[in-house]
Amino acid sequence: MPGHTSRNKGSGFERTVAKIFSNKFGVEYRRTPLSGGWAKGSKTAAGDLVPLDAPQQFCIECKKVEGWTFEQLFSSQHALFSSWWKQLLEECPSGVQPLLVFSKNRSQIYIAIRKKDVIAYPFTYMETIEGIDNLIIMPLDFWITTS
Repeated sequence: MPGHTSRNKGSGFERTVAKIFSNKFGVEYRRTPLSGGWAKGSKTAAGDLVPLDAPQQFCIECKKVEGWTFEQLFSSQHALFSSWWKQLLEECPSGVQPLLVFSKNRSQIYIAIRKKDVIAYPFTYMETIEGIDNLIIMPLDFWITTS
């Protein structure tokens, strides 16, 4: 049962994030076939979410995982966050921006994106994580309203 609950939680999180992206960009985002989002899709895509009728600008990986704090995620032993980012980079096609979306229960949604992909954005409310591919971590709400 715990595996089933975890899978449902991840699927629900992906649907929530897809709705946010759909509203922001005016293009319908859906879960990819390997995420279980399409019954029998012939479309190939990387990441957990893809736009249906637009080029894929982001390779989006969604993680809804309990039991972490920011201090733990970004400590010198940041194995959990590093594993998420590594998975994303392995799936991300060339020319597409990797975007990690993560949260846990009763917490806001955050994104991690490469610093070079947001160079034109204001840097208030963001934390730059040096040493992990020059990433920027920020609340998804902030990124949505400033992009």
